[in-house]
Amino acid sequence: MLSKSIALFTIIFILAWMAIPSVQGQKAGNLEVVKNLYDALQKNSITSNDIAAMTPTLKSEEVKSTKEVNERYTITLSAIVKNEWRGVSFKNLEYREIEQNKVLVTGTVSGRQPSECEGITTTFQHLWTLKDGEIIHFNEY
Repeated sequence: MLSKSIALFTIIFILAWMAIPSVQGQKAGNLEVVKNLYDALQKNSITSNDIAAMTPTLKSEEVKSTKEVNERYTITLSAIVKNEWRGVSFKNLEYREIEQNKVLVTGTVSGRQPSECEGITTTFQHLWTLKDGEIIHFNEY
């Protein structure tokens, strides 16, 4: 049973890793790196361990909201990464490179907590800082 779990984790990790073109020897643009991350999050094909592997210089405590929120009524990226939300769907995503190595993503995210019947939708702004195609910092507004 454990070997099946390890094999499944390995397959998911390899697929998520291959989604990032810079890992394949190509220099991915910052927008492309961030878009790939949202695609993987929405497909629920990425775990917090995968994100940690893809963003080794990003400390997990930095993946938090910069505002006080009630996470029962607000979907944050850190809660998505921790699998606290199901059926996550991003809509109206806009990606803008606002300055060199900084990507601002705005949009809405919908989902529901496993213990709740009703889904909610949250508007968000995420600011990603990258260096050489690698995510090094994150802010959520």
